[in-house]
Amino acid sequence: MSNIVNPMDSLPSFQYELEKGNISLQKGEIDHNLYVHLDKPEGHTRFTYVRLDENIVTAMAIIVLTEPYEGKP
Repeated sequence: MSNIVNPMDSLPSFQYELEKGNISLQKGEIDHNLYVHLDKPEGHTRFTYVRLDENIVTAMAIIVLTEPYEGKP
């Protein structure tokens, strides 16, 4: 199994990069309070979904596509 990063460690750095303007977000079409950021660190597709209050991240969910575990995605 791959090493899993604690997403709570990701939130402060995501917030910092968002404030600096280094992260582009796409607004949700159904829920306009939900935003998504897509990137590919180390070649793995990663979707980061966030809810914002003004420009402050109030909730975050991260989905990373990696190799299967015990034959399951």
